[in-house]
Amino acid sequence: MPYVTVKMLPGRTVDQKRALIEKVTDAVSETTNAPKENITVFIEEMDATHYGQAGVMHADKNNARHPRIQLDVRVFFSLLSSLRTARSGRSA
Repeated sequence: MPYVTVKMLPGRTVDQKRALIEKVTDAVSETTNAPKENITVFIEEMDATHYGQAGVMHADKNNARHPRIQLDVRVFFSLLSSLRTARSGRSA
């Protein structure tokens, strides 16, 4: 049962979140062969005052208005590896 957490700053519409959940579910299902009904996607909206980088609160940076999506690194590299394997299998 794959669990995927997407962390991002607020600002996305419900339709954008719905599309994100659908596409992440499709990608995980395709790369892991897990049934879609077994895949759970969590969206965590992070307030720009709840984290910082290089000693500076994100809300204090000039780019605080530009939402960024952070996919768990382990999930990202797992998906990337699976996609590469799937693509190399298709070209053979």
